[in-house]
Amino acid sequence: MGGAAFYFGAGTDLVELAHLTVHDVRAGIEVEEAPVDLFAVRDSVFARVQDTALQNHEANNALEVGYSAFDRVGEVQVGPVVLGEGILEGDDARCLDRDAELALAEDSACVDAGTPGDAFCGEEPGGDACRADLGHLGGTADAQAR
Repeated sequence: MGGAAFYFGAGTDLVELAHLTVHDVRAGIEVEEAPVDLFAVRDSVFARVQDTALQNHEANNALEVGYSAFDRVGEVQVGPVVLGEGILEGDDARCLDRDAELALAEDSACVDAGTPGDAFCGEEPGGDACRADLGHLGGTADAQAR
């Protein structure tokens, strides 16, 4: 299990994290004392999170999540968290291939489930008409093609 910390200075309007794979950890993303107006997470996969996938301790800002999957998490959210469009839970959220290291399963609902109209398809198969995969491989050459 690992972790990361991000620090942002005062006056930041928006912090957006995209294409994360949060897997096999005790806790997912926690927002504490963030000097930002909006903290957004999109196009991400939360799998096997023991406790809470998203926790916002800061009542003065918004934590918004969209186009993301929550598979086998203790709780999806605690505190002021807005779940937007494109949220996958339950059986639909079983995205990861059991035989591949954090890759999406070919028949996963998380393939081509990213934010519609997002310009970030990068090297992903499908070219200009693509919709990025959820998780850390979205927008890369290693993404799944449909």
